[in-house]
Amino acid sequence: MKKSTYCILLTSLLLAAACSTHGTAPETEAGDETYRELKVCTSAPDLKSLVDPATDMIYAYTFDSEHNVSWTGPSSIENGIYTYTVSGDMQFIVFCNISPENSAIEVNTYVDNPFSLTPRYQTDEDMVTGTTTADMIPEDGSALNIHLNRITSKVTAELTVKTPEGELLDLTGFMRTASISLSPQSASYIIKGDYSAGYEESTTFTLTGGVLEESATSYQICNDMSVLPTMTQVSETTDLTLTLTDSEGQETAMTKNLGYALEPNKHYKLSISVTHDDTGFGFRIDDIITEDIEINLN
Repeated sequence: MKKSTYCILLTSLLLAAACSTHGTAPETEAGDETYRELKVCTSAPDLKSLVDPATDMIYAYTFDSEHNVSWTGPSSIENGIYTYTVSGDMQFIVFCNISPENSAIEVNTYVDNPFSLTPRYQTDEDMVTGTTTADMIPEDGSALNIHLNRITSKVTAELTVKTPEGELLDLTGFMRTASISLSPQSASYIIKGDYSAGYEESTTFTLTGGVLEESATSYQICNDMSVLPTMTQVSETTDLTLTLTDSEGQETAMTKNLGYALEPNKHYKLSISVTHDDTGFGFRIDDIITEDIEINLN
């Protein structure tokens, strides 16, 4: 899967230059519909990854007065400024890096909950959003600054297996794959009809590594994968279930509570240590060490 991280960090100099573009915002008509041009520059100083604003797409999801939602990509991206053509009846806009055509993340636009993002399966794609209302759009046509927020957590997990004496085992001798399941995680990120945002429903995210083929004493279950944060209305902490599959397809699962909730815009590196009990395919989780990966934005 192509590595994709989505956020935009413009230096203060670029923001100042980009957002100083002026001109009257033109309106056009097509039949009974009125459209207007919208210029946007985006910033994300709190995000932990960088991407080139000249190459990444940010889509605009516009809400009309009846909460009907339509979407469009920018007609141009120049010097960090995105230009969109939006409905003159637009009341609210969600800016997001995920398009409705994304295969890994489902975008729903319903009247009751006009906008939602739901991961379909494991992905390393970031999800960032920013919003504005119609009354915040400058009348003089200057670019509006939109602050993007990362709504996902990132997870990296590595597994080691030891003998009862503490020696590392060659995993290829008995293990084919390993996976972790995180629960209870949020199933969807939503924006409601009153334009408030949040997470809804509880689900389990399962992240699975590839088949182990070469001699190794450690196994990377996942790397930099995106999950929605813990559904804290259900539980204030996250359970991790480790499932090991041997060469014959037999599975062993074991669960340990992490003792904390996964939060958005954090990257968790999990080092999972397991002891093989020498009674067949029997294991126990000794420890899960969490490292919060900080990325220097400077």
